[in-house]
Amino acid sequence: MPLDKPHRMPHRIPPHTPSRGRSLRVAAAAAVVAAAMHAQAVAAEPHTTLPQRFSTGDCVTQRLRFDAGRVFDLAGTDSRRFTVDRTQFDFTKDYGAVAIAQGTAVLSLVGSSATPAGGALGARLSTTRYMLYGRITARLTPAVDPGVVSTFITWSDFQNTLPSGEIIQDEIDWEIVGKNPAKPETNLFTGKASDYERNSHGGPIAGNITVGEPHDFFIDWKPDRIEWGVDGVVHRTQLKSQSVAADPSHLPPGAFWFSETPSRVQLSVWDGSGGAQQVWAGGPIAWGDRPQISVPFEWVDIQCYDSAGSPVPRWAADGSGPTAETGAGKASTTGASNSVWRSARHGHWSAPAAALLGCAAAVLAL
Repeated sequence: MPLDKPHRMPHRIPPHTPSRGRSLRVAAAAAVVAAAMHAQAVAAEPHTTLPQRFSTGDCVTQRLRFDAGRVFDLAGTDSRRFTVDRTQFDFTKDYGAVAIAQGTAVLSLVGSSATPAGGALGARLSTTRYMLYGRITARLTPAVDPGVVSTFITWSDFQNTLPSGEIIQDEIDWEIVGKNPAKPETNLFTGKASDYERNSHGGPIAGNITVGEPHDFFIDWKPDRIEWGVDGVVHRTQLKSQSVAADPSHLPPGAFWFSETPSRVQLSVWDGSGGAQQVWAGGPIAWGDRPQISVPFEWVDIQCYDSAGSPVPRWAADGSGPTAETGAGKASTTGASNSVWRSARHGHWSAPAAALLGCAAAVLAL
């Protein structure tokens, strides 16, 4: 699994002195979080079910600023994203605390000193449009608190269920862990695999970045290679021809450990301080009097590529040609999909657990 740049510290809620009522609310929220963690522990993660005749539409080259009127709130029902009008909405709010002002989205990890390790409620935005190859750049100021993970990734719906019951998908990651935010980490997964092969396809960059400041992270995804970089400097290049499984039996014959299916861009912050992943992410989180820890994202740039890896203003996200859209850009579908269940590896919570954590956040906000 394991930011040009006027100086700007991460958005933080100023400390305050908790009242007795606040203390009672924190205790109540902690109890709800504990119940949510139990719900997460017993939840399986089923395969994402795409509706019949679902279209991934077109990748469109553009800069995406954040406008509350162009963010579609899924309100706990992931299947709503399959019918969202992509001409009207740039992002879906998948879950969590997201504040949008002056073009910036602030994603917050909500918890308290009473929150169990790994139990704070994260937040995530996803693009409504898919893409297959392109250069994606996001400006963000990652969190610097051990245990907090700030991410900028691609995520495919085309998945594989592993023998362990886990779900794996095509995925390209930037993950900035608060334990060592000066060394952001890259990662790469593929839905063709029969094992995650964790710790085999990524890790921290060789250099360092300054912490507590905005940086431009990019993923340059072409049919034959992927490059990860910060502030215009490439830190890792992965050639498809050299991207193989650590254990050859984990991939079909002739397949590569490489993302090559339509994917959305996701931005998130999540709690990595629980369980075995605390060794990687750090923690427990030192909340002090802060009810949340926030990560500002200023914009996302999308440069689409055609099937040969050349820049184009628009291209079908399934790679079929200049466009796959015949109407106004709606995600035309029929059928139904399951409600979302995401893996704890990225701080994604099952639907029951997320609902309980939402109650905890509401209690803390009183």
